[in-house]
Amino acid sequence: MRRFVDIMENAVRIPGTRYRIGLDALLGLVPGVGDFVTATAAFVLLWEARRLGIPFGKRAKMVGYIFFDMLIGIVPLVGDLFDVAYKSNTRILKMIEEHIAQHGDATVNPASRINVPKFLQRPHAAKPRRAD
Repeated sequence: MRRFVDIMENAVRIPGTRYRIGLDALLGLVPGVGDFVTATAAFVLLWEARRLGIPFGKRAKMVGYIFFDMLIGIVPLVGDLFDVAYKSNTRILKMIEEHIAQHGDATVNPASRINVPKFLQRPHAAKPRRAD
């Protein structure tokens, strides 16, 4: 998730400044489509939040971050500058990391776990046989 956020928001430092931009700001330059594409990509984080069992209220706040970013991003030039400063994906990642820090390994929603058939599971080391 961190790598995704870095690519979307912090991939390249703007020369001569302390600001970093990523695909979110670059795709936001494409009128009409760019902000929709980056908002859709941000739902990857929302899906992961659901899988981790983050409560609905917090996920709704995450959706609000995504739509607020998309709504302001639609405005030419202002939206592009906003994308550089707001970084909705970073805010969502911070919420996810705080949830994991509070709840640890108990965060994974059991309904979202993948059940791997026994024949595909890694074989365990062979147990030594007793010498009879």
